[in-house]
Amino acid sequence: MKKIICLLAVLSLTACGGDDNSASSSNDLKGTFKATMGDKKINVAVKCHSFDSDNFDTEFTFASDNVFGNKDTDGDGFIVRGDRVNLTEPMKIDGISLGINDHGIQYDTSSAFMGEFKKNDNGITGTAKLLKEGSHTDTVEITYEVVCK
Repeated sequence: MKKIICLLAVLSLTACGGDDNSASSSNDLKGTFKATMGDKKINVAVKCHSFDSDNFDTEFTFASDNVFGNKDTDGDGFIVRGDRVNLTEPMKIDGISLGINDHGIQYDTSSAFMGEFKKNDNGITGTAKLLKEGSHTDTVEITYEVVCK
């Protein structure tokens, strides 16, 4: 299921992205992802997409470094990516798919631990339980804020 969600996110960005995946589009806003993950503080720059559009409820995304959130382009050791997931088929899933790479260790939400969020005037705030890659039981709680301007 996680691969399906990631594929949907990649396909939606590919349709909007153009040839240079690291370039900003007119719908991208600069922002900041601030979080407490366990005992660790995270503060990274992100690009926000669809935060200021009518499609916010179904398709916003944010990512640090490059648009796919899969390469540490600034050397800070963190890669962050969040995607709005609002599916009704094959099963109801509603929340945020959140992935954080912390100096080579990957943490992700799963369909069972989909992140929750609330919209505010500057972006979103939320919480999630992230599962460490390769484990079915090693989780970490995260509280975060995404500010998009």
